[in-house]
Amino acid sequence: MMHRPFIIAGPCSAESPEQLADTARALKGLGVDFFRAGVWKPRTHPGDFEGYGVDALAWLAHIQHTMQLPVATEVATPKHVEAVLKAGLKGVWIGARTTVNPFAVQELAAALSGTAVKILVKNPVNPDTALWVGALERFQKAGLDDLAAVHRGFSVYGPGGYRNAPIWLIPSELKRRMPHIPLLCDPSHIGGDRLLVGGLAQKAMDLDFDGLMIEVHPHPERALSDAQQQLSVAEFKTLMGGLTVRLPDTSDDLLKGRIEGLRGQIDLVDDQMTELLAQRMRVVEEIGALKREGGLTILQRRRWEELIARIKERGMTLGLSPDFLERIFGLIHQEAIDYQQEFTPAYLSEQKICTLPRMGSMNELSGLLQGKRAVLLVDKNVETLYKRQLPDFPVITIEAKEALKSIETVLSIVQQLIDLHIDRGSWIVGIGGGIVCDLAGLAASVYLRGLSFGLAPTTLLAQADAAIGGKNGVNVAGLKNMLGCIKQPDWILCDTALLKTLPKREISNGLAEVIKHALIGDPPLLDYLEQHAQAIMALETDPLRHILYASHRFKSSVVNRDEKEQGWRRILNFGHTTGHALEAVYAGYAHGEAVAVGMLYAVTLSIKYTGFGAELLPRLKALYSVFGLPTELPCSLEALHAALGSDKKREGKTIHMVLLEAAGKPCLQKIPFWP
Repeated sequence: MMHRPFIIAGPCSAESPEQLADTARALKGLGVDFFRAGVWKPRTHPGDFEGYGVDALAWLAHIQHTMQLPVATEVATPKHVEAVLKAGLKGVWIGARTTVNPFAVQELAAALSGTAVKILVKNPVNPDTALWVGALERFQKAGLDDLAAVHRGFSVYGPGGYRNAPIWLIPSELKRRMPHIPLLCDPSHIGGDRLLVGGLAQKAMDLDFDGLMIEVHPHPERALSDAQQQLSVAEFKTLMGGLTVRLPDTSDDLLKGRIEGLRGQIDLVDDQMTELLAQRMRVVEEIGALKREGGLTILQRRRWEELIARIKERGMTLGLSPDFLERIFGLIHQEAIDYQQEFTPAYLSEQKICTLPRMGSMNELSGLLQGKRAVLLVDKNVETLYKRQLPDFPVITIEAKEALKSIETVLSIVQQLIDLHIDRGSWIVGIGGGIVCDLAGLAASVYLRGLSFGLAPTTLLAQADAAIGGKNGVNVAGLKNMLGCIKQPDWILCDTALLKTLPKREISNGLAEVIKHALIGDPPLLDYLEQHAQAIMALETDPLRHILYASHRFKSSVVNRDEKEQGWRRILNFGHTTGHALEAVYAGYAHGEAVAVGMLYAVTLSIKYTGFGAELLPRLKALYSVFGLPTELPCSLEALHAALGSDKKREGKTIHMVLLEAAGKPCLQKIPFWP
């Protein structure tokens, strides 16, 4: 059966009872689902027709009652909402000039809370997906579920052929982020000309929009507002009769098989392109490092001009549009510039900020330390496995146990440094997991008031998280990281080949931190983890490098913004408040396992306290299952809450916890735990 679009139609403005009645009567006969008309008209110029206000609401209420046709009008203030509700109208829409203002949207959400009114949210006037999503989320959090998004185009500078530029990618992205919200198109406001409305309506149907919102007037030439873009009833009937509504799927198995076969080819090409882009960014990182060392500017304009000219010439021989290639490679080039700018700030500020890890091999350590005096702090197991790959420097062996992550161990290291006559010109290099990296960083910070140091993390947890950010600490009296400092390493070298000797449980441990980065700041990374879970667990090089690059980039950006954890960096504690409490009451969990359960608990609390959607929980549990992470509390809630009572973030009967407002949008929330 043909999928039928949801249709909203009616005049731009309510001009008279007769005009409304004539239009509504004709449209009802054409199967329109909702009648629309504006009574408050925000115009660009004062003195233009601005609607008949509350008087016109009575006309609309009469239409709704006598013709049994639901009616909607635009609201911009709580007073508008109050008047609409009093009139009993079934729907409202939020205009583009209102959606752009979160304060106004929040006031409307509060005014509409508790009602059953249908709410249509138009896109903001400027092309900003986040503002549009945020407006819809505000209504959702107010308990309003009968929502739809309306694409009416965007105000952009310069000629473009339309009144408002359609920029179809933005509504497509909104649909991807909020797939359960119906998406309608308003071709009248996009086109600004009745001659363009039909083509735009068909384009929306071809892009799988759920419906249309079209301005229709019994006599458009006499309309008091936006006369040029309104259709006559006859024109609307012709448009609807000629509209081709395509199916999102087919029951024809042969056709479906042919399409799926071709899509499979596209998927293979897309995967190859993605891997090539990842390789390109790895080269970009190396180029950025060389530019830093050589004091060169990030943007090399002549190089870009030569590159794009070559690409265009090559593309023309392959039948590709030069404009298309310039847009694609322009985005790639800008991403490379942004990447280097974000992580090459040494010549922008004297303040030491986060060191971005580099991918490489343990064999490169000798080159990094060439001509230097150094001492290696090496995990006992790593020394056994990789002794031949270690550079020829004195070694202090570390037994990487949580109980030995203490000030006593640091003092033992310092004594050995003294015995080895290590001076201020020497380097300390930590080679091991998170414990070794912590001890190396703290020892380098306090010995002789500070030495240069580098890290070669050997566990996934350390490569993805623990070695990054400059935190160096030890435990005191059973309390984690109570003594320490923030000092950035001079370099971090990650060799994914070392991960192949780790037990599966250690891989799972590290993946918990990668999932954390995805949840609080990189939603596409979560999609990647789900799609490549088996390859990651098989320790395939490219997927491992992909998730590590993503983690490095996200965590470095957080630390660059707030190195000393005065505010924003606290989002990295997501899952850790509960995780640390679990480690205190249950010895059977490793750190990553405790954090994994802590994140599930934080998501559960987010659903309760921030309005976060529940659909993420089953996704997380399924991913945990593949990664070998636990999904249940190993103790009673009472025992957990008792342990949380000792947390330094407790404040009376509440505790500060990092929760989620949405995927990639963390927030700090006070949670009541104790009666």
